[in-house]
Amino acid sequence: MTFISAWNGEVSISRESILEGVLRGDGDIVIISSTLLEGIGNPVADVDVCVVTRRLPTMGELAANEQHTGVIYTGVILDDVGEHANVHQAVLKGPDLKKFNNPSAQIRVTYSHLDGFGTRRDVQYFLFDDVQTLLKTIASQNALTQTNLGQMNPPASLEDLRFFHRFSTGVIAGGAPLHEHLMEMIDLRLYCYHLYRTRHVPYTDFQDLIGAYLAKNWDMATQMARQFILLEAQGLLHLRGITNPNPKWITTFAQRMKSDSDIFGPLLTLLRASTETEAQSVSMVLGSLDLLDAIRVRCLEIADTDPSLPSAEDMLQLWTKYRSVFDRKHSHIMLGGEYQSKAVWKHAIPNREFIGLMQRGLDAFSLPD
Repeated sequence: MTFISAWNGEVSISRESILEGVLRGDGDIVIISSTLLEGIGNPVADVDVCVVTRRLPTMGELAANEQHTGVIYTGVILDDVGEHANVHQAVLKGPDLKKFNNPSAQIRVTYSHLDGFGTRRDVQYFLFDDVQTLLKTIASQNALTQTNLGQMNPPASLEDLRFFHRFSTGVIAGGAPLHEHLMEMIDLRLYCYHLYRTRHVPYTDFQDLIGAYLAKNWDMATQMARQFILLEAQGLLHLRGITNPNPKWITTFAQRMKSDSDIFGPLLTLLRASTETEAQSVSMVLGSLDLLDAIRVRCLEIADTDPSLPSAEDMLQLWTKYRSVFDRKHSHIMLGGEYQSKAVWKHAIPNREFIGLMQRGLDAFSLPD
């Protein structure tokens, strides 16, 4: 029996118990994934099994398996009056699962409880051709990071990003050679850089934060400040190689990251800071603006050390062809605080100075149409 250590070694789950009842063929890719394995979940977190196959299993193949408490399927079913009804996706649970009368319906997801572990197992089935198409799409989108200078969209939907996270980081329990072949399509460093490029505060939102600060709307200003530092911190995590796209784990990763403690320490302090008084709110917002500067400087420093990624200076030279002086001073590739060790920062202004410019009403710094 093979045991998988999880939750920093405090939980051990046998691979055999996880895979019991999973419908899979000899050539299928089977991956076990969970926040338990990442060391960020808890002892009752779900365990996910991804099966990449060339043929989806059917309800008929599942019928003899009493282990499953629910299933998501696709296909044609009979409605209450006996007429056929085409459905894209439906869910069956408990007694309804046993009464289901269409053995040819294809299975997408099954879920059941892992006896003795107090947690649930979700098994998702994916077609090989669909996965291959997704990876090709991600690879082509990642390539755009070398030439696209604006705010980038994620390379796939959030659901697909979650799948790719499991596919690229989980425990391979079957089909390792084929999995390795598919992963050769993706440059993980470029993929993480792409995710980083999607985690930036748009100018219009940043302007709203400054406006709320100047109007002394502290509820709005502090709320937006917390949102923004979390968003930018997630970008830094991605740049450090974290592929998990779920924002609920940002602070947990921040607590566990050994690098960038000078960034993540203040982040956690600001998120927990009291903002009951005006003075506390001012301190929290200004501290968040300083942290935004620091995060962006750190991210550009990281990118500059990787020859496979565009340097800040290279991107600035391209950026000046398309954007105004304002954007060069305050864009996702150029927010640099007081970082003066490179000529690339000669136009940069810190966020606190930007507040002063806004307060004096300098129309020259408004975003062009």
